[in-house]
Amino acid sequence: EKDFFKFFKIVGLEDVRSAYARGKGVLVLTAHIGNWELLMLAAGLLGLPMSAIYRPFDFKPLDRFFTDLRTRYGAKLYPKSRAMRKILRSMKERELVGFLLDQNTNIQSGVFVDFFDKPACTHKGMAVLALGMEAPVISAFLVREGSGFRVEFGPEIPLIRTGDKDKDIIENTRQYNRVLESIIVRYPEQWFWVHRRWK
Repeated sequence: EKDFFKFFKIVGLEDVRSAYARGKGVLVLTAHIGNWELLMLAAGLLGLPMSAIYRPFDFKPLDRFFTDLRTRYGAKLYPKSRAMRKILRSMKERELVGFLLDQNTNIQSGVFVDFFDKPACTHKGMAVLALGMEAPVISAFLVREGSGFRVEFGPEIPLIRTGDKDKDIIENTRQYNRVLESIIVRYPEQWFWVHRRWK
């Protein structure tokens, strides 16, 4: 803990604090890039405990190991299969909730929007929550930089409202993908892209 700022460079902390000050909780857009497993730990050490949805590992000892690592500094984990009610509670309690949005999902849970110029089924939950709760959305990434790490919070992503609910979900999800593209272009070698993103 005492050596945290020796190894972690923090960028954009004022952005996440500004979003948090609105009192509606914060939706955090992130991806499997850099050392993403450390992002929740870093947020906790900054006084910003973050909740996140996750898929439990089938191998229980490994699941316990990662659960302990991720929750060490106040983070909460919600199994994917029954997460929505707990996420809503977290938002009402003014917490940060992280979404890893760079994986394929099924058509019931997602919408097809471009990701690097190819249609990719992308989870629509973040857009639905942002629109329904008027909660701010920011990005957060933890990448390797030199001999340490860079924790980068982005400015609030403006909410698109056209009056057409389905179109709003698509347009907001599309701009979330653009944010992911921008960090991946900067650190392509750090993106864990082995998942079949364009099924």
